[in-house]
Amino acid sequence: MSESVNRPIVITVTNRKGGVGKTATVVNTGAGLAVNGHRVLLVDLDPSQASLTLSLIGHMPPEHKGIISGFLEEGTLLEDIVYETPTPNLSILPSEKDYGGKEAFLDMALSGEIGRESFLKNLLDSDFARDHFDFVLIDTGPELSLLTINALNASDFFVVPTNTDILSLVGLADTFKIADKVKKINPKLKSLGSLITKLDRRFKDTAQVSQYLKEQFGQEIFDTTISVNSKFRALPKIQKTIFEMERKSEKGHRDYNNFAQELVRRVDEIGVTP
Repeated sequence: MSESVNRPIVITVTNRKGGVGKTATVVNTGAGLAVNGHRVLLVDLDPSQASLTLSLIGHMPPEHKGIISGFLEEGTLLEDIVYETPTPNLSILPSEKDYGGKEAFLDMALSGEIGRESFLKNLLDSDFARDHFDFVLIDTGPELSLLTINALNASDFFVVPTNTDILSLVGLADTFKIADKVKKINPKLKSLGSLITKLDRRFKDTAQVSQYLKEQFGQEIFDTTISVNSKFRALPKIQKTIFEMERKSEKGHRDYNNFAQELVRRVDEIGVTP
């Protein structure tokens, strides 16, 4: 990876369509980067579900603070709300699904604030982030929300996971349109590409849709694909990554290791705007 950027490279994983494997992609790409020696921070920016948090550290104890505290409680520092995971080099900025006894509606709470699109960017712009992380991966919800805009505004790049059903393809196109709008406030934002997930080669139309994606989006489609794998459904229950569940030769381990390496190559090829 290029040594010229003295700060973590920030990547949002997003798609307007749910059920395409965003959280699994954040968890296992982050773990793939970590096992390859990169220092990684994962950010749960979907407090209504907190799926990333549940997938890695389970339910947060009430006394622990997370992303909501970072946004709403003045004076909260990034280092106050980042936690290590069992995977070396992999940390998480979790989300409190319940905040002060209330279901978290962070998007609504921020709507009237000055600089509301930049809360995450400001939180990540710290000496702690620069000193401790090479990559930051952000998990977002499917809705177009102020939190998604915060994520894209804080990012150098975005990745769009998609599977091969028609609704996911619509979500893919919509996500690129949204990113183009966010570039008005974050001109450095670039696409790293779209990752095909849940690929099931048993179905005849899979190859056709994959070919269609490559024809429509060309180099936007990553060479790596993520095959359907029942183990991904089990991982959140035991707070483990695919690298802890499978040997190097097994498909989930292999797919996400290959993707992590391709992601780093694309970052180097495209380059980070200072």
